[in-house]
Amino acid sequence: MRKLITVLLLFCIGCADQQTSKEESSNIADKKIMLRKALDSIAKSVKAKIAVASISVETGDTFYYNATDHVPPQSTIKFPVAIMIMKQVDSGKMALNKPFTLLKDELTIGTNSTLVKDLHGATSMSVHKLLEYMTHVSDNISFCGFTRHLGGAKQIEVYIKSTGLNDISVTPMEGRPYVDFNNMNGTWCTPQDMAKLMVKFYKGELMSKTSTDTLRSIMERTTGGTKRIKGLLPEGTVVAHKTGSSNTVDGKTLAVNDIGIVTLPNGQHIALAVYVHDITGDMEYGEGIIAEVAKVIYNSTIIGDGK
Repeated sequence: MRKLITVLLLFCIGCADQQTSKEESSNIADKKIMLRKALDSIAKSVKAKIAVASISVETGDTFYYNATDHVPPQSTIKFPVAIMIMKQVDSGKMALNKPFTLLKDELTIGTNSTLVKDLHGATSMSVHKLLEYMTHVSDNISFCGFTRHLGGAKQIEVYIKSTGLNDISVTPMEGRPYVDFNNMNGTWCTPQDMAKLMVKFYKGELMSKTSTDTLRSIMERTTGGTKRIKGLLPEGTVVAHKTGSSNTVDGKTLAVNDIGIVTLPNGQHIALAVYVHDITGDMEYGEGIIAEVAKVIYNSTIIGDGK
């Protein structure tokens, strides 16, 4: 008799668990529909195209919106480069406190460079400091130097593919090792794979814990792009992120992007990749779109509750 009662109890518990699981799945599906409607509303109200990927680091839950579109990565491609540099630190090929020498032609890239001013005529700076410049203010000189050191632009794509991600493409400039951002058929990414790369990074799957913590700290202290993912989030929200942008020409902006790991109030995290492109408007306009998208996703209970 006891055995029969035990079996019946286990059966009832199992049925209850199944019912709860079905209800949770239905609830999540409903919330995803609401979230998609919210982004549809934003997309219809702006003069730009939106592509978004959001992944819960802890649960793996995803929300994708045009997330497999090929979009201009701009300086978000500096994120995998930073990972590659930290991996060289792990292998002993580089040291964060050792100087890294920049070539003369690299020092002429860009105008009014903060890095050039801070070099005070020197041609080298510590690897750690250059990583900060590349991340915090999206410096192109350090990016080009690191890209050349790593074997050229194509090696960025080779590395990304080695992680199991295939939807990020990088093309070098003709006759030079640097990334050709003007070749939009050859240099592109999908928000989905960029978000997946961020998850791998944050979970410590790509490098040592020390290097992961170092790069995360650098990205959390990023001074640029504060009006993007962080723009409309609660004050003090921690976001480890990397921006990307193009210039505005004749009222048109190719792309304004931001990718980041957002720390939620419950201690969980989401990898969020927001790419806004084909913009009729300036950078500030694109930043406002990113902020609105990030706010909607942050406030959605499907992600915000860590379910």
